[in-house]
Amino acid sequence: MTHPPRAPAALLRETEAGLYRVDNARIDALVDAAHAAGIDVRRVELADCRDKADLLARIATALAFPAWFGHNWDALADCLGDLGWLPEAPARLFTFEHLDAEREPGATLLDILAERAGDLDADAPPLWLLVTDPMPDPQST
Repeated sequence: MTHPPRAPAALLRETEAGLYRVDNARIDALVDAAHAAGIDVRRVELADCRDKADLLARIATALAFPAWFGHNWDALADCLGDLGWLPEAPARLFTFEHLDAEREPGATLLDILAERAGDLDADAPPLWLLVTDPMPDPQST
């Protein structure tokens, strides 16, 4: 399983587009900075995600996937690989918050995000994919 690097301090530079792991405490500030820079921001909340179907449904809703989305891993990879179904934007930032990447279905999602980040089209607008850790279990703190 691929683990994204921690986000650099100057994350929102165009040359830094890609997949990053971000501390839960920093995600709101990064989203605010992205909004201020005119970046199209889409947030996916994955806390308490029950299973693959729930995960895919949350992503499809948050990212406004087209009607042809097939609710499977291949269709997810297809949608993330060609964002032509979204309105034009100078840059995009997608967050996948509270992702449990150590277990399924989160591990597969992380692999797909890493693949997508590795295939960024030089002619496409910059795309940042940010992943935050799962929410801590209140009973373990």
